Amino acid sequence: MGKYMFIYRGPVTPPNQVTEQESAAQLDEWLAWEARVGTILIDDGAPFGDRAGRIPRRGLRTAGLRNR
Repeated sequence: MGKYMFIYRGPVTPPNQVTEQESAAQLDEWLAWEARVGTILIDDGAPFGDRAGRIPRRGLRTAGLRNR
């Protein structure tokens, strides 16, 4: 069976603007989703943080080649 990457994109809220209660509620929702997915989830990963970016609709360009 192939492996797939699930990418979640959510609102960008600076950590200092999220209360502990909001953070705990978000984590609870995430952990509940992981529990529903079960053992087929190989690695729950980690946030990209400030390293994240967006891929333009036209796609990426590397060495003059267009990724599809």
